[in-house]
Amino acid sequence: MNVNGMTRLQLYPSLKRTSRGLQFAERLIWPRTIGTALTLLAVASVLLQQNAADWLWALLIINGLLWPHIAWSRVVSRKHHYSCELSNLRIDAFCAAFWIPVMDFNLLPAATILAMLSMSMISIGGFKMLRRACVPALGGAAASVLLHEPQWQPAPSLLIVIATLPLIVCFPLCVGIVSHRLAKDLNKQKRSLQVISRKDGLSELYNRAYWELCVSDMYQRLKTSNDTASLILIDVDHFKNINDTFGHTVGDEVIRGLAAIIRRNLRSIDITGRYGGEEFGILLPGASIKEASKVAERIRVATAITPMCTEHSVFCTISLGVKEFSSDYKTHKEWITDVDEALYNAKHNGRNQVNCAKVA
Repeated sequence: MNVNGMTRLQLYPSLKRTSRGLQFAERLIWPRTIGTALTLLAVASVLLQQNAADWLWALLIINGLLWPHIAWSRVVSRKHHYSCELSNLRIDAFCAAFWIPVMDFNLLPAATILAMLSMSMISIGGFKMLRRACVPALGGAAASVLLHEPQWQPAPSLLIVIATLPLIVCFPLCVGIVSHRLAKDLNKQKRSLQVISRKDGLSELYNRAYWELCVSDMYQRLKTSNDTASLILIDVDHFKNINDTFGHTVGDEVIRGLAAIIRRNLRSIDITGRYGGEEFGILLPGASIKEASKVAERIRVATAITPMCTEHSVFCTISLGVKEFSSDYKTHKEWITDVDEALYNAKHNGRNQVNCAKVA
């Protein structure tokens, strides 16, 4: 029977016929093993008092001890792991309901098994999964009635109560443990996706959208404080010629090389991003225009003397614009516009230089 319910399909909405379906099934191995073993204990306490037939004991042992391993073997041997595990869950529901008439509808174990089954299905796929489990569960109950001819004996004995308690206590504990692990995995994946969404794949710096968001946040803080900050915009000189002469692969190496130089010359609190194709932006919290210009000059010199592609001995130069924050700015975009104008002046005046715009 299924008293596992230790994972959620909604955590993996894209699971179809891939190895991720195998991962989903793998998560159910030990919960299913523990759940069926505890169910075996509860059902066995009833069968013991009934002097049940040998074939019922054989079915119970198969379901309680062997079925979890059979279920896993089915998944591993099939191509469509996810679909196979869904069929395993339907078999779990069939088996869960099968034992209720066999136990002559003994209230405590029967109610516990139904509750665990429902909790299981809801935790896996919500009420939609619970509804899907109803048909195989009804089939299991009907098969049991036809094979066993149950009697109505709802009152549990002390033995049955004791044998059912481990299922009542341990199952919710298992649900909590596995749900906690899944929540941790989900948070880890969420953080990874957040990092990926903020990064530029080529330079491994922040992308333009996130960098501008950081500039906007800094602008809001500076408007209500006496602190300052500066922006630097960098553009690779004649980058199109590099691509045309050596190819885009070398151009990509130039982008990566310049990004590495920028990182080496910044503080841990500085924020840099790829602003455009061959443009980079740097936010320097707490830096005056004098301090920022020194940083910009250091980056310019380091770039000019560093080979970006040793195979082709490719060197390049950069132009840089620097602008300190001004309280006159109405939006952070005005700040970026001014530093972009300073960059334009650096390129217009001959490139390979730093142009510093004064505070308004």
